[in-house]
Amino acid sequence: MDRENHLYSFIDECKVCSENACQHEGQCLPNHSEKGYTCRCQPGYTGAQCESSIPCLQGTKCPWHMLPAIDPDHQCHEECLNGALCVAHEFHDFSCQCKIGFTGELCETSYDKMQGFEIMRGGYISLEAKDIGTLINITNDTTWSFDLVTTDKNTLIFWHSNSEASIYQAVFIHQNGSIAYKEKFERLEASCSVPVEVSDGILHHILFGRHQSRMFIEVDGSFRTERATDEVHPIQKHLGHLIIGGGSHVKSYTQNTFEKVFEGHILNISVDGQAVNMSAPGVSGWNVNPSYHYQIDEASFD
Repeated sequence: MDRENHLYSFIDECKVCSENACQHEGQCLPNHSEKGYTCRCQPGYTGAQCESSIPCLQGTKCPWHMLPAIDPDHQCHEECLNGALCVAHEFHDFSCQCKIGFTGELCETSYDKMQGFEIMRGGYISLEAKDIGTLINITNDTTWSFDLVTTDKNTLIFWHSNSEASIYQAVFIHQNGSIAYKEKFERLEASCSVPVEVSDGILHHILFGRHQSRMFIEVDGSFRTERATDEVHPIQKHLGHLIIGGGSHVKSYTQNTFEKVFEGHILNISVDGQAVNMSAPGVSGWNVNPSYHYQIDEASFD
């Protein structure tokens, strides 16, 4: 009798999986559940019948912290292109965060000689310490300038620091929408700001920097200056990587000095009147698009 029951059970199990309700080439495995089977899904799919796709695995390499149970090196079908990062939005959608130099829904379009760019939420541009000197002639009397369009407040725009963030230069927007320039040299701090709101979605021209022992910032012709932090020790020689736009890890690399990421347009970056070639090999970044919404001045990249 036991042998007969076992035979019927085997036949039932075969019948349960004969039509294979598992989708997307999922494997049907008979069991003693109410349905009589379970589905073992192919990588990139989930659900009782493997009916739902996991979007990053239908794109490119998925960040391990987003889907920790998935092999981060697994590749599937639709692709984020040119080294872009796939970001999952629940289980049915994804977006591509493009490397600098590429744009488009799948980061399929390249662009060159970028003078103006739109930094999307969490995006940034980075110049590594070893490359800064080849792109920019920075001294202790350096003047930076750029044009800005944003509606953000209480957010970081520019960060230049050593690895411990104990020495840095920063440009940021206050909660009231005004912009400020701050320096820190170990225990010494200094800052200056201009009472002009820049978080109004209008194009503003910003200058900031140092001249000897003074630091300054200018917004649309309104100028402020204060005594700098380091009359004896030039701050520039201690600084390493430079980040524009904040990025999603802003809280970490600024040692909790800043928390909110930047979103907006930054155009026409120059140092001492010389345009910075933001498409040079020493420049990297994520989630940055060329800015087509605002007039960009012609500049030389000699």
